[in-house]
Amino acid sequence: MKKIVDSILKEEAQAKRLLDEARSSAERLVQDARRDAAEYNAKIIADTKQALTARYVALKEQYTREKEKIISDLVTRTDTESAGHAGRIDVIAQQLFDSIIAIE
Repeated sequence: MKKIVDSILKEEAQAKRLLDEARSSAERLVQDARRDAAEYNAKIIADTKQALTARYVALKEQYTREKEKIISDLVTRTDTESAGHAGRIDVIAQQLFDSIIAIE
């Protein structure tokens, strides 16, 4: 009878030890999974930040090019229109001068 009780107690102790080992192993797995998830999240955040920064720079460069093209087009158009008016200003000034002289 004592052997049976000792055997049962040994099996119980072994079962508790196995249960504790399984619990410890599960806790390590959970900790590893949390660490891996945190590392993955950090990597995703860094990659996303890098991609957004690159996109921002590209869009800013595109905006600057478009702005410079618009300004260049306006300057060219203004210069062209001004050149066209320059000849007319001389004619108008001469007409005004002639009108003033005719009054006297």
